[in-house]
Amino acid sequence: MAKLSRSHRSLPTFLVVTGLALLFLGEQAFGDSGSVRYALSGLGAVALVIAAGLRVLDAMGASEERRAVARAFAGTTLGVLLAVGLYGMAARTTGENQPLAHALWLLTLTLSLTPLIAMELAVFPMRELPFYERTGVAQAQRRGAGLGLLLASAVLANFVATRHEVEARLAATARSTASDATRRAVRELSKPIDVTLFWPDSNEVGDLVEGYFAPLKALNPRLTVERRDHALATARSREVGVVENGWVAISQDKSNEKIRVGTKPRPARSALRRLDREVLEALLKVSVRKRVAYFTAGHGERSLRRKDKDDARSPLNLLRRQLEAWQFEVKPFGVSEGSTDGIPEDASLVVIAGATKAFLPAELEVLGQARRLLLLLDGENDAVSPDALLPPWGLAFAPTTLANARSNAPLTRTRADRALIWTNRYSSHPSLTTMSRNNRLATVLGRAGALRKQAPESPTGFKTDIVMTAVDDTFADVNGNLDRDPDEATTNFPLAAAVTKTSTQGAKFEQRAFVVSDVDVFSDELLEVVQGNFYLFRDIVAWLQIDEDPIVPSVSEKDVKIVHQAEEDAILFYGTTFGVPLLILGLGFLATRRRRTA
Repeated sequence: MAKLSRSHRSLPTFLVVTGLALLFLGEQAFGDSGSVRYALSGLGAVALVIAAGLRVLDAMGASEERRAVARAFAGTTLGVLLAVGLYGMAARTTGENQPLAHALWLLTLTLSLTPLIAMELAVFPMRELPFYERTGVAQAQRRGAGLGLLLASAVLANFVATRHEVEARLAATARSTASDATRRAVRELSKPIDVTLFWPDSNEVGDLVEGYFAPLKALNPRLTVERRDHALATARSREVGVVENGWVAISQDKSNEKIRVGTKPRPARSALRRLDREVLEALLKVSVRKRVAYFTAGHGERSLRRKDKDDARSPLNLLRRQLEAWQFEVKPFGVSEGSTDGIPEDASLVVIAGATKAFLPAELEVLGQARRLLLLLDGENDAVSPDALLPPWGLAFAPTTLANARSNAPLTRTRADRALIWTNRYSSHPSLTTMSRNNRLATVLGRAGALRKQAPESPTGFKTDIVMTAVDDTFADVNGNLDRDPDEATTNFPLAAAVTKTSTQGAKFEQRAFVVSDVDVFSDELLEVVQGNFYLFRDIVAWLQIDEDPIVPSVSEKDVKIVHQAEEDAILFYGTTFGVPLLILGLGFLATRRRRTA
């Protein structure tokens, strides 16, 4: 047998593994960082292309004894490259084909990568020989393909489960039940509400919707529910503006709200999942009087709209939209709106959201008369001290950024996360009812300062309660290096306070203020992803509105990110990313070695 001029080289397989690792880091770990993502993903793609090229060259120049194995290496390497290309296509696929596109690239990757690694492990001990031991390599390829099929079956099972008709039907039916919030809203109805279900008889979707409303109807006689066929109820249809079957109409006097569900089961699934949320919002719109939330303006406050290109700070767009869902009308409150004259008579709530410029003395006097005040401080701005706002409420503020190297929210996975502190330390004060009953609801704050109690300027009838404090190891980062230095002490810094001032006219005229040491806690950046921040906001507004119309929460369908400690997140991330695959490969390698030595 002729001796070959070159032994087996493992460099292409090393390039495949390295390229996949770089692609994973670029697309997953640094997916939000454009330059880093493109650099890592680009290097990974180049490594895969080089590996495929080397394997093709080896196959083309291989002798007859090596040709079959060389072609197997080339085929599996090209399969990995194909899987990466399919991943790029899947990332741009939307709609119903998206699950199929993702399943396809995962199948291709598992059926290519596992045989490749198995063959490499079989060849590596005899890499210096002038020929391949084809029987051993073929067995390794089959075993790798078997492992790949096992992993691929899990991918297919997940894909089939997401598309299975029975599961979809069960999910839709389960979600067509009223939540606690909706039942509470129905029980507290003080005016008659008419609900008309526009479906013909013997319609499956109509039966589900009618089943949803049946328990609600029993909660309050003021809620009337009837099912009508659009073709036989033309007068009612014109009254509420419905032109076909498949609609829910909710009416109170001349106020009407409509919800479209549809008449066919498959298209109606998503609408049935949203039904409870939309019914709750419709009930609020037709039954709750409009309230007004005034936001101070003209002092560098956070924007209530989407992010402004001239302002890098995160806006409060989601907070505004949530208030509107709770039937608040949001209005500005600056000098031109009379902030130096007095609190408007229709003000249900006054909000100071991260002011960075000084208030006029007349404005401070007016704000001190607010019956319901929410004060969100901005600790990042050193130009204006908020101390002028706080003494009347018995508080002072230290704007030094609080940080924690251990207990923080890993949103960026950089050192900057140390300033994203979280806490679940709440008092039993009624302003934090939900939070105090569930200490798994953490609140995340971004570059927060610290409050402290002091004697109020008008002490008569004042009560100031610290209701939220920082967790252990939180320190005031005086020099801004995000490390705890010897002169930076740790303590349970006060983060929020609830203040009341009693009135001789009864509880309804009692002054209430809630102060948070960080405006970012309710910014879009955190309110969108941290469940605890949303419930904190709901608790605060509900407490400030006691003795007013109740605040009923809207139901959110959006998944919320879970906040872990840094150590927990690292274990979870690296364990699931590298631990499980390495364990599977290790077991396969041991099994292969045992059979070879047997």
